[in-house]
Amino acid sequence: MDVFRDLFGCPVGFSDHTLGYAIAIAAVARGACIVEKHFTLDKNAKGPDHFYAVEPDELLEMFDLLKKTYLSLGRGEKTMLPEEKKFGRREGLYAARSLREGEVLVKEDIEIKRPALGLRKRHIEKIIGCSLSKDIPKEVPLNWNDVLL
Repeated sequence: MDVFRDLFGCPVGFSDHTLGYAIAIAAVARGACIVEKHFTLDKNAKGPDHFYAVEPDELLEMFDLLKKTYLSLGRGEKTMLPEEKKFGRREGLYAARSLREGEVLVKEDIEIKRPALGLRKRHIEKIIGCSLSKDIPKEVPLNWNDVLL
């Protein structure tokens, strides 16, 4: 797969004449984007290809495994899902311990961690010294409505 793809710079495929379909899956793992496999309704039918062909139930399983193999390879580029874009790379402010209504926040009361489900890390200086408007359990994200500015 690698040699033909690199040599010719084009998509490569695999014509499978083996028993089962493990080799077809390996070919996809190595870059084959087309797989040819003999199909039969009866491996015991007369003819030269039936004995190594796949039957309907095997074909369905082969398709499932080929698809899973292909999808597991990814595209070689890091992309983020919409939810990851919303929260994943940003750091948020969390209660480092259980906090009580009326307490004045100090840096030690706040943990910075991912994802940013509440206030983002950049707002830490704005809330230091502010009183809390309600009780906040440990490890809960801090929000603007939690502080009295």
